[in-house]
Amino acid sequence: LPAGPGGRAMLAFHASPYLSAAELAAFRAWFAHLELCVELQEERQFEVLQGLTDFAPAAFYTVLEAMADGVVMMGFSRSAAVQLLSSLLHGAIERVQSGGLSAAQLREQALEVDVAAAGLIELESAGIRGALHSTGRSPSPHGQQPVLRRANLTPWPIP
Repeated sequence: LPAGPGGRAMLAFHASPYLSAAELAAFRAWFAHLELCVELQEERQFEVLQGLTDFAPAAFYTVLEAMADGVVMMGFSRSAAVQLLSSLLHGAIERVQSGGLSAAQLREQALEVDVAAAGLIELESAGIRGALHSTGRSPSPHGQQPVLRRANLTPWPIP
């Protein structure tokens, strides 16, 4: 995969059935230095993954930009709004990656604040969840398979 934010290297692979357990273990050890390695359960999941790597950053940037527009309407400069929201997004990502709580559990914690609940009600009533879910059913430009669809992606632990 292309390097992620900050140049973090990532790898997705599908193990050939012709590899021995020892060869697979050696392969995993060779790439253990990478921040994220995802073992795909099926070769066809590469298209899903490609769609995800193309789509997800664009979606995140769109959400960031739209939220910044709202903050600017409340009197902040665009630069301050983007910096504030970027910092909040970075903190949220770190909490998800820490593995302590799932994204759903973190969302529930955030909703204990009335302002968060009111903002989420606005997003949900505008249909954001349905719009994001429907991306998994959109046709790929490379064929008839969906760009993204529910995939059984299994990250393996890296020591």
